[in-house]
Amino acid sequence: MEMELVQRQHDDKLERLQGELADAKEQVVALRRNEAVIEVYKKKVDQMGDLKAELNDAQELNQKLIADIEMLQKDVERDQELADVVSRV
Repeated sequence: MEMELVQRQHDDKLERLQGELADAKEQVVALRRNEAVIEVYKKKVDQMGDLKAELNDAQELNQKLIADIEMLQKDVERDQELADVVSRV
């Protein structure tokens, strides 16, 4: 009788430990899945940083080109004024 009680306790403990092991394995799988998702988002964040730098470069170039266009427009206006003065002479 005592042997059966010890065997039952042993079986219960074994079943509990097997359940804990199964839970731990599920947690490992879930953690690996989450780590993979995190890596995807890390790459996306890195890409966003690269895109932000490219956008800043493009904005700086755009400002430079706008300034160049304004300067060229002033040159054209000045050249037109000079052409008008010369044509009157």
